[in-house]
Amino acid sequence: MLQLTITTPASCSGLLADICHALAGAGVNILDIDIVEDRRKGVIVLHAVPDDVARRVLEDEGFTVETRQTLVLELPDEQGAIVPVADLLKDHAINVRSMHVLHRVQGGGQIAIHTDNDDAAREVLRDYLAQ
Repeated sequence: MLQLTITTPASCSGLLADICHALAGAGVNILDIDIVEDRRKGVIVLHAVPDDVARRVLEDEGFTVETRQTLVLELPDEQGAIVPVADLLKDHAINVRSMHVLHRVQGGGQIAIHTDNDDAAREVLRDYLAQ
């Protein structure tokens, strides 16, 4: 799965609506979206499926889109489920750069994770990777 990042000028009124309309019109489902703005720029980070369609649609709308591969993990929905994942990363000196809950369902859920070494993390976390 790809993480899509769009950087915009600050104070772009209606930007979220424009992005949502464009993606919905193409049948894209937004799984996770974060928006941060300071006085100089806005940054929108999202995960959507299908991600290749999302990227194409956003680029067709004139956005510059940066992509990054995301590790998607499946975990049970129970207290402490993230502990073994955190321990594995710690034991292999892999730092977490970001983590987002993509969705939760009865009994489980998926998280998206980025590290300072995604190839090593993919190997270490292979038992948790979503299919």
